Amino acid sequence: MNTAPCHSPGMGSFAGGLSRGFLWPWAPTIVALIALVQGCGSTEPRPKTPASRVQESDPRAMAVALGHGLLSSLQHNNMEDLWIPDGDLRRSLTDEMATQLSARRDPARIPWNETTRLAWSRFELQRLCLQGYHREPAGTHRGLRENTWVLDRILLVGSLSGQQPAGGWVEGWFLESQGQLRAVSVLSVQTPRFRHADLELARCDMSLEVNNHNM
Repeated sequence: MNTAPCHSPGMGSFAGGLSRGFLWPWAPTIVALIALVQGCGSTEPRPKTPASRVQESDPRAMAVALGHGLLSSLQHNNMEDLWIPDGDLRRSLTDEMATQLSARRDPARIPWNETTRLAWSRFELQRLCLQGYHREPAGTHRGLRENTWVLDRILLVGSLSGQQPAGGWVEGWFLESQGQLRAVSVLSVQTPRFRHADLELARCDMSLEVNNHNM
């Protein structure tokens, strides 16, 4: 908004007469002060910069991060870092659903063994195939409080002891939490195998190439 000048009656003629009076030596300074007074006025404050909006989650970036996280957890026999924090779980789900699922959140109950872990330790990740990956609306049987990205199973594709292609499924329920896909439950961890049939047969909701050097 433009400023509203504060005009003073007779100020212009007074300023003009300075050059003809005894105040001539100080005329430039006085004229400058008069111009400043005439230009005064209230201005509207600049609108505050709106608070930055939370950016929508990137489903591809979340999937790649989950793939790397899963492989690292499988190789080091530590799935705890993948679990959604209990507080986030209860904020994301209805109280009833959160209570039902809390019993499935014990990493010790994940159905896998040392043979499976050793096989994954020789695995190099190259690609991901995601099934059941979509933005689930609130109010469905899953008990979500708001629209949220969910994932049912993920096929890790790569090489096993230098042989490729190889792959194995991890099945469960993964839920978006603070920009990451975190595990609500893990139902099964498949031992990766060479020439897995689903490498050609599986239909993916999303298929992604993975840069293994980012791990």
